[in-house]
Amino acid sequence: MKQYLLFLIFTAVLGMVGCSKDAAEPQIDVEKDFILEMRENLSPGGNTLQFLAETTADQECLDTGIAVDLQKNTTAINLSFLEIIEPADCLPGNEKARDTIQAGDLAIRDYTFKIDLRGELESIGVLNVLEDRYVVSFSRQIGFDFVENIMLRVRPNMLWGYVNHDESQANEVREFVLALNDITEEIEPETGNYGWFRVAEFGVSEIADMPEERENELILLNYTGEDAALEELLAQYRSEYPEMTFAFFNAKGKSF
Repeated sequence: MKQYLLFLIFTAVLGMVGCSKDAAEPQIDVEKDFILEMRENLSPGGNTLQFLAETTADQECLDTGIAVDLQKNTTAINLSFLEIIEPADCLPGNEKARDTIQAGDLAIRDYTFKIDLRGELESIGVLNVLEDRYVVSFSRQIGFDFVENIMLRVRPNMLWGYVNHDESQANEVREFVLALNDITEEIEPETGNYGWFRVAEFGVSEIADMPEERENELILLNYTGEDAALEELLAQYRSEYPEMTFAFFNAKGKSF
């Protein structure tokens, strides 16, 4: 079984370190092998932090994995990328290797955040855990990059989703939105990245894993009613318009 990791040759790094005699800290241009994204793990018992990791380069097997290790205590989090693992029975195809790394429940405080590649190339930064957001900051990121350095926390009663439809079905979508507005409340969220969705100046602008085909009506509202009322409304419109896709999610991790 071939195991490999797309790291820099350490001798090249050492050579670059020795080139700048006067610099307090050498500037090393390291290829980014991994992309990290913060996202909340939503559940009825409370939301926790997780990291979505993927390789920047496609792998030769669709089921290629990433071996990682996360250790934490009350003041520090250490995340190690150990290796990229090709499966024994390769499912052929070009795809990025991915993994979801659970950081779990974290107290409101600042954590020393160390990320390393096989214990050799280390980056030390800070993870700020706040009541309304998570913030990561590194003076230098060696071998990885974050999609966003700030992730706002999903509020308890947020309801978001999309209606995927043909352009000719705009009137039917408006009818559904009016019916949905009757059982929900408007919301004025802070603009920014919420992990599962993004809010721009004029409302939600992106939802994770939304379809790329056809048109999408993106919706973000406040919902404090019973799940049954929302499920009944969605069932009605799904029955009337089976060619349209209605997908909604709440802050407890439930999909409607």
